[in-house]
Amino acid sequence: MNFAVYQFPPSITAAEGESVILNCALAFEGNHSLIGAVHWTRGKPGGYKLDTSPFYKNRLERSDIESFANNIIIINISALVKEDSDNYYCHVTLMGTEERNGNGTYLQVKRKVPEENNWNPYLILGLGGALALWGLIVIVLICGLTWQNKGMCVSVKPV
Repeated sequence: MNFAVYQFPPSITAAEGESVILNCALAFEGNHSLIGAVHWTRGKPGGYKLDTSPFYKNRLERSDIESFANNIIIINISALVKEDSDNYYCHVTLMGTEERNGNGTYLQVKRKVPEENNWNPYLILGLGGALALWGLIVIVLICGLTWQNKGMCVSVKPV
């Protein structure tokens, strides 16, 4: 049986803390069996397996059997860190065949840059308006109390 393994896109860029999906597709000539195994490696073809690495514990989600039946294999890596930057390879072995691997996907994880100014201008205007209204209410209350106690708010001398 002749088949090929393709990975796409060739490179992906993501920020720390985000998740990324790596894609792998199978292409067949003629009839094919979907009995086989899939694993992902990092670094180079034949590098260390992601599934057995403690570095990826609780951060990997692999495609299900339905995806494999549709000749698509994915892996989702979550909570990315800068050290995740590397080449990733999809390896497929079908019953009665040798293992084949994809052409690789380079993952570049960039440091998350804090936002310089995350103030919403409408929020600032709203807070400013609320503060001005609060100040006006305080002035009216003070004036009302003064008027009630002295008979007037502002003292005016007769001419």
